[in-house]
Amino acid sequence: MFRPVGTFLGRVNAWPWYKVSQCMIHQVGRTSDLASNGEAPFASEIIKHLGHLQQSRVLDMTFGTGRHAKLILEHDPSAMVIAVDADRTAWQAAQAWQEEVGHQQVIPLRARFSELPAELQKLSIEPQSLDCAIIETGCSDFQLHHQRRGFNHARDGGMLDLRLDPDLRPQLPSGSEILQRINEKNLNKILKYYGGSLSSSKHVTQAIIESRYMFHSFKSVEELYEVLEAPAKDLAKKTAREPEDMLVNLVFHTILALRKFINDELNEFEYALRVVAENYLKPNGILFVISSTMAEDKIVQKVFQAAQVPAEARGNFKFSSRSFENFQVKPWEMIAQDVQGVKKVKAILNPKFKRFSLVVVRRTDAQRSIHIL
Repeated sequence: MFRPVGTFLGRVNAWPWYKVSQCMIHQVGRTSDLASNGEAPFASEIIKHLGHLQQSRVLDMTFGTGRHAKLILEHDPSAMVIAVDADRTAWQAAQAWQEEVGHQQVIPLRARFSELPAELQKLSIEPQSLDCAIIETGCSDFQLHHQRRGFNHARDGGMLDLRLDPDLRPQLPSGSEILQRINEKNLNKILKYYGGSLSSSKHVTQAIIESRYMFHSFKSVEELYEVLEAPAKDLAKKTAREPEDMLVNLVFHTILALRKFINDELNEFEYALRVVAENYLKPNGILFVISSTMAEDKIVQKVFQAAQVPAEARGNFKFSSRSFENFQVKPWEMIAQDVQGVKKVKAILNPKFKRFSLVVVRRTDAQRSIHIL
């Protein structure tokens, strides 16, 4: 059975305004960080590893602005692409693309990762029937430019909502509601775990808690800038950084942490890898994973750890009989790993590429029992 990584949702789901189902994982179908007309960060690598696929069946789990799906369809014009996203605007873009290229080649699907098995079943997509899957973490250009979403950490980033699909799940708390109501201990944990801001989380937490007494309601990104201005100045002095640079950094990591917490992105990301990709790719099917934060990199490393052990070295490990049996079931074979991110030239031309990391794995014919929720 798939067991999600630990989060703090279990500690806050008793809040009257935040009812979380006990029998499902809440996830985010994530979309990409770059502009709709921008180049995919690993375009050449993806094409190289796709090889000479013809009439391929592809699952794009994070359609976003569609750059990966369109890249694959250009490479294999006979492909059938299932374009998935939890975001309404991205889903509507996939529908428009379907009208452009044909209903037989593009299937738009609005779903979270944890909903995919049920949704794929409705489409008569059987397990072990797909040739390729791709997933990329982050936010799409649609989300970054929507003023009422709050995904953009710029001062004019808009309202601090941060929910991926508020029209479908209005019961989920917004970023503003969390900052108004969460206790100090849990807020600090969220900033550390989801935002990766270990050294500054305490300062940010204290500033937010204290600002409540000044009647801040955290309705907008601009208001968050105002609240974090004081801790940014203090931290800048200690680290010899520019105050404005430190302020932008604090706001960015705070928004990142809240977004991942609200939408349970890490649990959903792991579910997509362990359950969806592992069950629906056929043997020799290719999975492309593009991650953009350290927390996601750790999940990728954990999920594909066995695939990274060279065959000649496996005899040197000592296991209990049970762990050895589990280790022997290796559903993935590592093909390529780019832990350093994209090439320097691309990173210079587009700084947003700098943090991206690509892992390419091939599905083996090994099977293990995984309970699909």
